[in-house]
Amino acid sequence: MNKFFFSGLLFLLVSITQSFGQKMTDAIQFAYEDLIWDVPGDPILQKAFEIPDGYLVFRKHAIRGPGGYNYFIEKLDNNLKRTDFIDISADIDERNYFVEEIVKFADKYFIVTSKQLRDISTEEYYIQEVDWEAGKVGKRELVFKYKYEGRRSNMSMFVRTSPNDNFMLFTFSYSAKLQTFTRRQLEADTRTFIVFDSEMEEVEREESVEMKVDDYSFSIDQTIISDEGVIYLLGDRVIEERDDERFTSILKFNRGDLIANRINFSEGVLTDLSLKLNKEGNLYGGGYYYEDEGRGSGYGVVVMAVDPDTGEPLSISTQLIDKEMLIEGLSDKEKARIERRESFGKETKQVHDLDVRQIVTHKDGSVSLIGENWDIVVTTTVDANGNRSTTVTYVYKELFVTRISPEGEIISTVKMPKKYSGKADLQKSFHAMDMDNDLGIIFYDNRQNLIEIGPKGVLPYTRKSKKTALSLVRVSPDGKQTREGIIDYAMKPYSSYRHYRFNIDMEVIDEDKMLFVTYYGKKKFGYALATPK
Repeated sequence: MNKFFFSGLLFLLVSITQSFGQKMTDAIQFAYEDLIWDVPGDPILQKAFEIPDGYLVFRKHAIRGPGGYNYFIEKLDNNLKRTDFIDISADIDERNYFVEEIVKFADKYFIVTSKQLRDISTEEYYIQEVDWEAGKVGKRELVFKYKYEGRRSNMSMFVRTSPNDNFMLFTFSYSAKLQTFTRRQLEADTRTFIVFDSEMEEVEREESVEMKVDDYSFSIDQTIISDEGVIYLLGDRVIEERDDERFTSILKFNRGDLIANRINFSEGVLTDLSLKLNKEGNLYGGGYYYEDEGRGSGYGVVVMAVDPDTGEPLSISTQLIDKEMLIEGLSDKEKARIERRESFGKETKQVHDLDVRQIVTHKDGSVSLIGENWDIVVTTTVDANGNRSTTVTYVYKELFVTRISPEGEIISTVKMPKKYSGKADLQKSFHAMDMDNDLGIIFYDNRQNLIEIGPKGVLPYTRKSKKTALSLVRVSPDGKQTREGIIDYAMKPYSSYRHYRFNIDMEVIDEDKMLFVTYYGKKKFGYALATPK
């Protein structure tokens, strides 16, 4: 094996690139172990965890021919050298079971699977404990069984753990009835909650709970659980009649008792919210709003501190994303167009659809709310013979980063300019982690942006290696940004590397580390670990 460390190499890279003006980072350490992979198919990184003296990696590889995946566990030491490699495909039995999630809870590791018994219209959900030290996967234990109507199940599920791993929550969601033509929801969501304690003893099971309080029906957007076993949910009121008032509530479910606390917000229309519980027990809400119902004006950031005992919002603070922030990173031509529109009294809002993508907890108790402005572009062309061809492009634009104090107040909001587009729905086009109380954002970039963002504004990412960089933007608590390169694909050490696939090749570990699959050619690959210095 050819082992080397990028941390020692970065000094040389910085020296080489100074003549070209690129700013290469020294804020991330890369340790790399060059491995030759002897199992067919590209590795897909599912989960990575830190363990004593190293890392535990769960991967799957596509099976050529019949399809499906083989599953593997790999143990790495602190230098990313492989110490153990285990094939768990037989334990997973993917022909009969589907892997839903891989979860770490109370220093144990679990694989959650599901199985559909179509002949009796039944779906079953199981959990298996992974003994990583012995390299074994335990017996499959049934968690929940659901009998559905029709040809296929309408069930979805997810697992959440409390901040200090006191409880693990299984939530099972049943699809609500929709109007035939408009697809508008007509009734309240229904949930089943199953809770385990840190010893994996079931402590609560509440089946088919209707999300309805005081004759108000709710559509649920998010569910989390506290270290006291209290379940919090974000719910939008289901509009049953045209004149029904729209509002969002924080619902609290505790031992069979469901209450709803309406968010009284007078500054606009809430569009996307998310809840965050930290290890100290503080509960926050953060997201975005329009200034008016018709979306005729700008976006704003909304942050709230929530009473964990009642689920009631205690304080709400807002910040409008103003024009000066919106035009940052735009080309001179785009800025001039906005000025002309404004001179004629026309709308100048540039944010298309701003969604909460990630909330990162920092060591000082503050959190960073990260929103991404994105769009879907559908293009239809007709050739000379009248044949139609339609392509769908996902466009991921700038990020907005809001630092929230431990008291739930806005410290700063900044725009981080970027442009990324592709055919795949990535859900988000970046990864973020805590970096010694700063926020570190890693994403694909045009390498020219590392030199300067000039009159043409921030340049878009392109898959052409000579124009591509893997970049890091570091955002301080007061909103100051530095933009630096991690990998410059135009340079020899990286020119033969294939580009990372964001939702397949990268995994954040404990909010302050990131593991990469780094591969080139057909069979050579390795790992890189990003950790703040």
